[in-house]
Amino acid sequence: MHNSGFDINVPIGIVGVVLAWILLKDSPVKKIKNFDYLGFLSSALGIVAILYVLGEGSTIDWSDPKNAILMTTGILSLVFFVVNELTHENPLLDLRVLKIPEFSLSQGISCVLTFALMGGTYVLPLFLQNLRGYTPMETGLILFPSAIAVGFMMPVSGALFDRIGAKPVVLPGMALLGIASYLLVGKINMDASADSITWLLSIRGIGLGLAMMPISTAGMNAVPAILVSRASALSNTIRQISGALSITIMTTLIQNQLNFGYAYKAEQITPFNSMVGDNLSTILGIIQKDAYMEAMRHAIEVSIIAVVISSLMIFFMRDKRRSKTC
Repeated sequence: MHNSGFDINVPIGIVGVVLAWILLKDSPVKKIKNFDYLGFLSSALGIVAILYVLGEGSTIDWSDPKNAILMTTGILSLVFFVVNELTHENPLLDLRVLKIPEFSLSQGISCVLTFALMGGTYVLPLFLQNLRGYTPMETGLILFPSAIAVGFMMPVSGALFDRIGAKPVVLPGMALLGIASYLLVGKINMDASADSITWLLSIRGIGLGLAMMPISTAGMNAVPAILVSRASALSNTIRQISGALSITIMTTLIQNQLNFGYAYKAEQITPFNSMVGDNLSTILGIIQKDAYMEAMRHAIEVSIIAVVISSLMIFFMRDKRRSKTC
């Protein structure tokens, strides 16, 4: 079935290509003496194989030889990739940058924070469209203010980071994110107003905007200038992988909790119950919806734990501000 929702990306992509052609300047071409073909192939094979299996979520059948072979192949490929990157003179991803403690810590915090982010950006659209019956456009309008809040607060947090360091900026952001996520759990029901959800998501956006930029900047500031390009490439790769894994984990959490909640509640209903009568299908539908909401609340609660873990990790960061001479 054709999904016209993806068509909006076509004109945006065309505009992006045209603007890039006009605005971006050519840089000198650098010849690569020894391209890391083995690293490229092993990383692609490992990541694709593992994400393919994990993408099945709670329906993974480990008795299926295909899944076992793919997972084993993926793990071995990534092990080979790590060994290759640590020994290659011109690695695809310079993993040696992870020896810098501050950079490694910032990447770990960002990964955990990415999972916490999914509590709103992944769960809420499912709830609003599948259970509350909002259209994609209406859902987008509900979520839009939170995106504006993130975009507005990022430069603000960057300026504050330059003045007072990372912790005084990130910790209040984490607090806002955790509190808003906690309150958001209570809005996963059929009675919560769209405005109340929008306000809580906006508060989450402010918290994310305060936290994300200083964490990333503090990590990059610890990297020597000669390694910044390699650290940036590694950071982007880790961010993409953590995002994909976060979605997979969140989907699995929701599906497992949904299955458990539905089975637990449905076993109380039988055709022989005099109160059921001819309404069995209607009652089971209500149970399904209630179990789905409970699963989404559970997923957001787990994301709150991720916020707490991220907050604790922040205390190990050094308040190294950006040098004014840079």
